[in-house]
Amino acid sequence: MQVAIVKYQEEKQTLRKAIEMCEGLKDLKRGDRVLVKPNVVAAGSRKIPPHGMTTSPEVMTELLSILKDLGCDRITIGEGAIVLKELKLDTNRAMVWSGLQPVAERFGARVCDFNEGNFEEIELLGNEIEVSKEVFETDFFINVPVLKTHNQSVVSLALKNLKGCLSFKSKKKFHKMGLDDMIAHLGRRIPNHLVIIDGIYALERGPLLGSSLTVPHRFDLIVAGTDILAVDMVGAEILGYSIDDVPHLKRYGELSGREVRLEDIEILGERLEDVRQPLEWTLAWSQHILDEAGITGIHFPAPGISLCSGCGYTLFVGCANFALNAKGRKFDKVYICAGKDIEPRADAKDVVLLGQCAIEKNREYKDALKVKGCPPKSGEVTKCLEQLRAIG
Repeated sequence: MQVAIVKYQEEKQTLRKAIEMCEGLKDLKRGDRVLVKPNVVAAGSRKIPPHGMTTSPEVMTELLSILKDLGCDRITIGEGAIVLKELKLDTNRAMVWSGLQPVAERFGARVCDFNEGNFEEIELLGNEIEVSKEVFETDFFINVPVLKTHNQSVVSLALKNLKGCLSFKSKKKFHKMGLDDMIAHLGRRIPNHLVIIDGIYALERGPLLGSSLTVPHRFDLIVAGTDILAVDMVGAEILGYSIDDVPHLKRYGELSGREVRLEDIEILGERLEDVRQPLEWTLAWSQHILDEAGITGIHFPAPGISLCSGCGYTLFVGCANFALNAKGRKFDKVYICAGKDIEPRADAKDVVLLGQCAIEKNREYKDALKVKGCPPKSGEVTKCLEQLRAIG
């Protein structure tokens, strides 16, 4: 197994060098249907650059140029970004914000919104999961994630990026049925012919856009290879984590019947020890929003891996808007629950249940303030929290 690590230099054909080093396109034939899966998780504010949050236009431009040079005219860029009508979030807006829409237009690549179907059903751990048919109908699949740590999965690289190929309801199932195990099983079902990690920027404590704890760092790295586990292991090591630190990587190795050690991977180009820059992955964003605003007396523990991305974004926005107008206020033993794993403390005087999972988990709290929905609307979250009575 070979994995290339190359220092990115603008206009120096860095990506071409990395692909040639790992022979990443040796099985690609002229005229093949090519599906490129970038990481474009959601649209962000115009005030926030997409550095480290989405696959960069620079990497996608060079990749599409290489494919065109090889005679590939049937290129599709596929993604299923977060869809929240209330916040005007969808795949099209995410593609525009990331800068990838004009890249696609420049090279005549077709853009496919995975959220709109058509889907093929596969069974994972007894669950019917909807995967975009595009994934199974292509001749050559190229996975292009970003170098990220992630507050639910430790790292978010190529295996995690495959979750974007699912329907919205199947993505929610992943969180309810066990995120790490489901990611590993999905990776066994989708063939990856080439994996390219975009490390021009690395993201620390992803993926929440706008959080002061989510920080992009300029790494200027490209990591490439044809073995998804090997590439993800190298990417994780760059971020400071071994395969044993990342549950979905370890589980994927077990399912593959492979005991892959770092020393079994032939690393080409830059030395791993020269590019390793450990980044933090834990992000207690829920409590941080309140603490940053000087709000006391409200306990909002991290929801954990059961919280899906849609809920994460609406709760983040709803809580941030509440905190903006409640700066410095004091409350008395308020406990907020989100996701299906959190229960209020016994001494809680007021309980808030945000989202359907939290409501179903804590049915006995009849008098709790509740916001229904899967995901709940951010405006309703804000209104609910504004009903809490401050004591000072």
